[in-house]
Amino acid sequence: MIYYFSGTGNSYQVAKLLAYLTQDKMQDISTVKDCKHDDSVMGFVFPVHCYDVLDLMQDFIKKLEIKSNKKIYCYAVVTCGGKVGNTFITMQDLLKAKNIDLAYRNEVFLPDNILSFWGKKYDYNLLNTYKDKVLKIGKEINQHKFNNNALMKKLRIYVIKKKFSWYFIKKFLGKKKIKGNCIHCKQCIKLCPTNNIVEKEGIIKFKSNNKCIYCLACIQWCPVQAISFGNYNLKDKQYHHPEVIGNELFKRW
Repeated sequence: MIYYFSGTGNSYQVAKLLAYLTQDKMQDISTVKDCKHDDSVMGFVFPVHCYDVLDLMQDFIKKLEIKSNKKIYCYAVVTCGGKVGNTFITMQDLLKAKNIDLAYRNEVFLPDNILSFWGKKYDYNLLNTYKDKVLKIGKEINQHKFNNNALMKKLRIYVIKKKFSWYFIKKFLGKKKIKGNCIHCKQCIKLCPTNNIVEKEGIIKFKSNNKCIYCLACIQWCPVQAISFGNYNLKDKQYHHPEVIGNELFKRW
């Protein structure tokens, strides 16, 4: 089973390709409450969030119940626009608590969907190379390859960067607003992985700023750009993976 999370389609597309290459099934972690794993292979595909594993994935792994009596071949493939930071070290620690070894790990570089908030351009060139990397990863997973280089302890520099990144994100993107040009298509409600966007008395709104995990699915997929985070709006056009359509990522219908 491949457990994945995706907001704007990068990790979904990688998970879908890996599922095809390995003839495995895939499960969106934000749509399952109680998960019991009984396969001999366990894969995780998700985006790097602030140089680490996103909280939603960490919570999922902590709650994941292992039912397999066989030794599990476990791998993690992350999507990112730059450094993976402490992501794989955190994954290793989470899995060790379940008596599972992280046998294989790799990263796929794809456009970073938060860059536009800071006035930077998406790197669309990465879309030209990611499939070759996924094909290579799929082949290595089918061969049950292991990473030879050992993971060390978490690097302090990335611990600090994570804290500062989250501080700035929550400070400058914390206040969320749905503007008057909203057409009530409810796509944001269906996309939100934490069920944090609701329609109440004909008005679509965010329930809480604290429940947002900043996957940016709502703001990047909105057909009329009616969602803003803080005083910042996208400086570049919206980004979502060009080979993915919105309803493939819907969490609820």
